[in-house]
Amino acid sequence: MADFYDVHTHFFNLSHPDFFSFVNRLNIAEYLFIMSIPLIGPIITTILYASKKKNIINTLSFMDRDISDSLKIIEEKDILPLFEKGFNIESTNYDRIIITPLVLDFGQKYTHIDNDIWYNTTPHKSVKYQVIDLFQGIAEFYKEKIEKRILIFPFLGINPKNYNLENEYDENGNIKTIGIKSLLDKYFKNFAKEKRKELLIKKMGKFKDIESLGSYAFCGIKLYPPLGFDPWPEDDKEREKVEYIYNYCQKKSIPITTHIGLGGFQTIDNKTCEKLASPERWTNVVKKFPELKINLAHLKQKDLNFMKGILKLIVEQKN
Repeated sequence: MADFYDVHTHFFNLSHPDFFSFVNRLNIAEYLFIMSIPLIGPIITTILYASKKKNIINTLSFMDRDISDSLKIIEEKDILPLFEKGFNIESTNYDRIIITPLVLDFGQKYTHIDNDIWYNTTPHKSVKYQVIDLFQGIAEFYKEKIEKRILIFPFLGINPKNYNLENEYDENGNIKTIGIKSLLDKYFKNFAKEKRKELLIKKMGKFKDIESLGSYAFCGIKLYPPLGFDPWPEDDKEREKVEYIYNYCQKKSIPITTHIGLGGFQTIDNKTCEKLASPERWTNVVKKFPELKINLAHLKQKDLNFMKGILKLIVEQKN
């Protein structure tokens, strides 16, 4: 049985992203001022809306669903039609598609916002609830009695800036905030190369609660620079955290998917994003961790320097 891998998929509903930080970065006050100018504003608004209307409505239609409904509709409208006449690429007939929902860690520590607004702190979007929604959705999806051509292997989103390396405990000795070490052990402690796919499939669709999730719930890690993740921080404390993740993933052959280039769900300014989301930011990583498996997503770029940087790493580094 041949499986086709779609290595870049996202499943969010409208409660998951940090829209506040996203919109705040766009400096919407200036946009609203331009839109208020007589004649010019309405013309610009009409042009922008007309050109993006279908994409906007389509995206809202998808994100306004729960995860199980999203999975159901892509299988019915996108996946099953592929197999009606045979899904064939370069003489290989595929029987199933494996998708890898990439969880994004939208979580932010509560910080003050400079805007002159009443509710002037960043919303706290815990990745925990996105994980719960995703696995509940997968479980519900597999209860549906429709033909299944999809296997689902999620990637865990981590932003090291939101965690300490070690657990934080309260006065009673209970875990107050989980650390990176414990987080990785929770989901990957027993993760091994042998029979990995078989064990991922065996666990797929079985969800009781987040506490019962363990090894083989996720098959990789998602790191996302447009939300502020730095692949190679100058700060020693932050560097220690990312190096721990890289070393852990290298030892267990856990793949990492990251984002290259501007755009996406970007909450930092363009100058910072150009630095953090550049292929060059991964040069020291791949040199120090030569067996680490990294997917530098989004090869096709408007800025050819990003594309050239990705290709350079691919040619020079085997991982």
